[in-house]
Amino acid sequence: MQGLKLACLYSYGCTRAIALNMNRKLAVFLKNKKPSQSEINLIITEIMRLNSFKGYQAIAKTLNKEPFEKEIVIGYWLGSDNHNLERLNHNFITVTKLKTILKSNCLVDEVINTMLGCAISFGRIIELGLKRARICGSGFLYKDASIVFEEKQNKSIAIDFLPKAKNGDLVSIHFGKAREKISQKQTEILKQNSLRTLKILNNQALVC
Repeated sequence: MQGLKLACLYSYGCTRAIALNMNRKLAVFLKNKKPSQSEINLIITEIMRLNSFKGYQAIAKTLNKEPFEKEIVIGYWLGSDNHNLERLNHNFITVTKLKTILKSNCLVDEVINTMLGCAISFGRIIELGLKRARICGSGFLYKDASIVFEEKQNKSIAIDFLPKAKNGDLVSIHFGKAREKISQKQTEILKQNSLRTLKILNNQALVC
């Protein structure tokens, strides 16, 4: 159940979930503390329509586990210290797709950075408001015609999913929303996975 909840949490607000009108279903399931088996089956059917499900399947096959186990879902969204999985996580897939797009399309920096919002970033809350928080974070940016991983970014994020957040919390971020509190180790894994992604792709020049 934890893995399924995490799948809903990170999928909420993603481009495909919006296109498939799934946001409301994902939100309802996240708020349901004791879903019935039929409700679980229905949300699984919905999530199987998302691109992320292919990622869960690929990681699950590699580890000989089930797609919605917590370890699998976390491995897809936040990365893993297992190098056999480094090309299967969400950030690697997202940045690879974006670099492919940039080879044949000339986009302004603002559009590219909006698209990079699909990648998972992270940060520490330094100033808490009612519905938003300011964080000092790390993640991908498009600068000087290159995708880079930049630390110490100061930005504002929504905290809808974290009503009990407090200053000092480390959080994962997807499309400008804090998704969950994460550990220091998870931030280190996210950082190392992001840096490895760029290292793997650094020979693919961006041509505009």
